[in-house]
Amino acid sequence: MTEDFRNGRGEIIVLTAQDVLESFRGLGNVIDPEERERIGKSLSERLTLPVLIDVLLELLGNYQKMAEIAGVSKGKIVKAWSRGIRKPQSTAAEDRLRLAFRMCSIIYGNENPDLVSAWFTDPNSSLKGKSPLSLFRERDWRGGPKFAEQLLNAAKDSRRVPA
Repeated sequence: MTEDFRNGRGEIIVLTAQDVLESFRGLGNVIDPEERERIGKSLSERLTLPVLIDVLLELLGNYQKMAEIAGVSKGKIVKAWSRGIRKPQSTAAEDRLRLAFRMCSIIYGNENPDLVSAWFTDPNSSLKGKSPLSLFRERDWRGGPKFAEQLLNAAKDSRRVPA
């Protein structure tokens, strides 16, 4: 899937999942987690769901993890969303995927994408020993902003350079 954007001169720029991943890699350790999150938030709001899912697939490794994040039962549901065959039945599912994208934008730099996937599944001290993926599974999404803030802060903590 591709996404069309216009640059400052009004020219159309076509973005693919690979373009987005390259821009994340280019950020590396150059900018702080707050700036990485700001860029990820901007992209997450502008990308279509299929392109966003393609990026998450590269970073998380499979549709089942995205299904767990989105709060649906099967990876094939998310795969159908990525192909434009179906749309999420609730805005919460899409919001959760966009939050995961923002988290990935903070975590991913020059590292192997497998590290991003591991970050989502490994216990995290910033989350009281729970993994981000387990919190997506356990939490009722109506906790919205506070839940999102907790997860984004854990991602930022993982990228902070000790003073």
